[in-house]
Amino acid sequence: MTFRAVPLVLLALACTWNDVSDVWRAGGRYELKLALSHQPSLTPELERYFNPPVDTVTLLLSVDSVVAAKAYGQVGGNARHFPVSFHAIGGDQFSAARSREHWTITINPDATDTGLVLDGELSHGTIAGNWVTRYPSQANGRFHLAPTT
Repeated sequence: MTFRAVPLVLLALACTWNDVSDVWRAGGRYELKLALSHQPSLTPELERYFNPPVDTVTLLLSVDSVVAAKAYGQVGGNARHFPVSFHAIGGDQFSAARSREHWTITINPDATDTGLVLDGELSHGTIAGNWVTRYPSQANGRFHLAPTT
């Protein structure tokens, strides 16, 4: 009889494994690595600002709250040489929303002229996929997000 109960317990655990709280934790910190697909063309003024340009950047996401299938928090890190401008005036924030295994993470969701949209899939506790800027330059690339240890 105990052998029959064990598969039911494992099945119940498997069904709840992909809950939002298994990915995001209030107070948790997550490392977000952005890789640029190609260097965008920059004006001479922007070239000087981003000099020397890099094609990858690592940011830190700090979760403030988790509600249902959404997470909210702050974005930090030094993206000074990353040639894609996505910072908002008044602070960088993010929101994340889940639809099954698919996550959409938006950096600066309330800003109308800046920010990034990241679309990815959850696999083994990490989220990976593609990102694109929210404004007309349409810079894009790949990302990988994982909890910090």
